[in-house]
Amino acid sequence: MPNTLLFYAFGCIIWDRVQEGLKTQIKTCTFVEREIQTMSQDMLVSVFQAVEAVPTDHLGLIKDFAHKLSGNRNTKWAQQGALFLRQEACWKEPFAELGDIVILEVNYDLSLEEMVAAGHYDWKNGDINAKRFPLAGKGVLWYEARYFHFDRNISSEAANKAIMEEDVANPWMSAPIEHLLTFGARFPEEQRKHPIVGLGSSARVRGYRDVPCLCEYDSRHELNLGWWDGGWAPDCRFLAVRKVSVPQV
Repeated sequence: MPNTLLFYAFGCIIWDRVQEGLKTQIKTCTFVEREIQTMSQDMLVSVFQAVEAVPTDHLGLIKDFAHKLSGNRNTKWAQQGALFLRQEACWKEPFAELGDIVILEVNYDLSLEEMVAAGHYDWKNGDINAKRFPLAGKGVLWYEARYFHFDRNISSEAANKAIMEEDVANPWMSAPIEHLLTFGARFPEEQRKHPIVGLGSSARVRGYRDVPCLCEYDSRHELNLGWWDGGWAPDCRFLAVRKVSVPQV
């Protein structure tokens, strides 16, 4: 579809929302309504001009962010988006809610050992190494990340299936080890609250299929392995990710 049609469709959606907002929030004299309508139309023109300058391969980001700003957590996305646009640290607060989504910057230019070192763990399972857990990506990639918490004993298969089926249109996947390590380095206090499991990577260790997890034992930050076939306790959180397109600054 030509960009002109995309901008027209985008504009219709925005203008409908502007008019709806004006009707519900502004109930005053006709003169004020006309003034606000003119101001809103000017803003819409500015939006068109800004969108028109965006490369086509970044339009998906604009659409995704627009959905976030119109969703039920629009205030938080607006606050964090403003910080991002000012090139200030954003999404750094711990997960206050299970549904919170944060943005992870996964740097595949780092080795697995460097990713582990960034987490400053007090103890690491010696079977976690690049041979058992090879990294396949290149460069810096951005991902949305969130917890899944089932609050019951659950198998790896059931947890993984529930994660993939949560959002069919924009599916989540269980976090591979590089995402788990990136998360652990950025939010070191989270694993003190509950074990965090990354079902997206596994390796055979002494005949068992093991997956990486972050946990606390005797006040120590630990990077350990758990059995895929062993099942998981109700307090476990499962980290899930999905790729997003974020412009580099």
